[in-house]
This record gives sequence, structure tokens and C-alpha cells, in this order.
Amino acid sequence: MRALPAVRPSRALSLVAVVGLGVLLSAGCGLKGKQILAPAKPERLIASTAQSYADSFPAPGKFSTIDLPATWSADGREVAFWRFVRSRYGSPGLYTLSLDGSGLPKFRLPFEFFSREVTFSPDSRKLAGLAGGNLYILDLMTGGIAWPAHGSSHISSIDWSPDGNRLLLARTYDDSPAESIGVHVYDLRTQRETPLLNRLIVAEEVRWSPTGDRVAMVESAVGNYFVTVYSLLDTTRVQISVGTGYAGYDDLQWLRPSPLKQTGLLSFEKFVNPGGGCYVVSPDGTGLRKLPFRYLYLDRFSPDAHSMLKFGFQGSDSLGVVYLLKLDANFRIVQSRQLTSWPGGREMGGPHDRQAY
Repeated sequence: MRALPAVRPSRALSLVAVVGLGVLLSAGCGLKGKQILAPAKPERLIASTAQSYADSFPAPGKFSTIDLPATWSADGREVAFWRFVRSRYGSPGLYTLSLDGSGLPKFRLPFEFFSREVTFSPDSRKLAGLAGGNLYILDLMTGGIAWPAHGSSHISSIDWSPDGNRLLLARTYDDSPAESIGVHVYDLRTQRETPLLNRLIVAEEVRWSPTGDRVAMVESAVGNYFVTVYSLLDTTRVQISVGTGYAGYDDLQWLRPSPLKQTGLLSFEKFVNPGGGCYVVSPDGTGLRKLPFRYLYLDRFSPDAHSMLKFGFQGSDSLGVVYLLKLDANFRIVQSRQLTSWPGGREMGGPHDRQAY
């Protein structure tokens, strides 16, 4: 039987009761619309205190995490973020916010659903995410939640196909049955799940290209980790790495072509030194470039890479919030404004000029 490569635990934290300013999660964070309940015995999510979480983001003065970036809609007009505390907008949890200033943040999910893997469907009508290693799909129109793709192994990463009919699933966990591990494709129409390219591929993160003909992933192979790109047309494989020796990669994202950036790119973070930092590269492995800033937890480029959601600190009190950065064609930061804030005053959506780094 083919030996499976070791799978390292992700550096991401799974949180149930992370609370900025000592506010505990509230019971009764209801969702609108008909709901399909989670599995009877969902895996217990890992709890964390605000102080232990703050240690990941050293900053002067007192620190508490208020907000974290989550994801962008496919058209770049809407963003989602996690709020750690109760506010006038609702309970701790996932919120969506239109960037045109047309509305207030909308509460979508309680904080029990926290995950770094949250993604809008291509038509922006649904959100897919992970809770306790299980896939859920939230209908943003009705508030209903479905729990498809049940299996015997933990799901660590997901992404939509460009047509919205399928989802990539990375099933990787140390205690999973060997036959269930791998990168799979789940068809929402037939409710069937099949291995990608009909082969065993072990990966931590998976991302479907905007054109639908490639899949990028952080792949585990030969005792190490690589950014790899598989062609779905001829099954060819491109392996991308930075430097030599053991490497760790995450925050993988496709950046689609735009007037500023004529070719599609991949972005990723290498978080193991030497060579640590944020990079972009062409899907064929050429043109590797290190960018002039580092990723923090859950930072996200917009789909066209003109903007970026970035975790940062309010200048007055070092509270952790979300900033919106504008980028030029060379990924230089040309404008920065605070997108979310705490407390009071010009809260979410108001223009601020403080730096996010």
C-alpha cells in the first residue's frame, strides 16, 4: 500500500471562544431561514483566549483582536470579516460589508463557525466554509445552511469551481482513514465526491483557477511542502518552491488578469525562514517575485489584486481591526484606510488614513 506523506498541522487556529475585550460568545445567535442542523457529534473546535491569540501579533500597548479579514466576493464589491465582540451590529461572528458604502455590516454566522476557509460562491449568493472539519454552505438570500459532503475524514480546505456547481475539498488529517485522504471534487448537483484527477494527492490548501482549467494547492510530497499547479486538461504538474530545505506555505490565492496586471498570478506566503514572505508567481512557475510586505493572519487580496484586506492596529489603542489597501501594478501600497473600527465614532465603513502595518 502506498505510504502517505506526513501532514503537518496548519498554523491556523480554530476558535470557539476567542473574545476581544473579554466578551464571551453569546448563546442564541440565531440564523434566519430554514436550517439543516450540523452533524450530531461535530468535532470540538479549539478554544483560545484573547491574550494567547494576541501573541501572534505583537504590537505596542494593550492588545485585543476586534476584527479579522475573511474573504472577498468574486466581483470584488463585497467583503466578509470576523468580528470577535458584540457590537451594535450584532453578536460576535461573520459579517459581510458592501464596499460601495450602500449599507451597514450584515450579521451572517455566529462565531462557532469560525474558520480561515470561508469563500463566496461565484455568483456571491452563497458562502461555503468549514466548521469542525465539516463543509457547510450558507445561502445568503435565505439564511439557510446545508451540510453536504459528509465523510470519514476532516476537511482542511475548500474552494468553488468557477461555474459554482462543484467544490474542491482537501481531506487531510492525521487520524483519518487512509482511503479517505486526498484532494476531492464534490459535485453539488449529483452529491457525489471523486478524487481529483483520479489519483491520490495530499494537500493542505486547494484553489480552483478563475478559468477552471487549473487547480493550485499547497501539496505534501516527499516529506516537504510545495506550491503545485495541476492542469485539468492534460494532468501536467508544475511545482513551485522558494529556496531549499524544509518549507511551509499557506494563504494561497489566484489573482485574475486585470487592466493593471495583464496575466493571471498566484500569491502565497512562505512562513518558514529563510526566504519567508509574500510572493506572486505565474502559474507556469515563472516570474517569482517577493512582495514588499508580509501576510498576517487571514490577509486577502481582492480577486483582481487592485486591493487587499489586511489585519492591522488602530493607532490610538492598538486594537486589531481590518484595513483596506489600494495597490498599484507593482503591488506597492498607494492608499490605506481603516475599514472596521472600535469603539463608536466613525465605526465600520468610514474613511481613515492610518497605516495598516
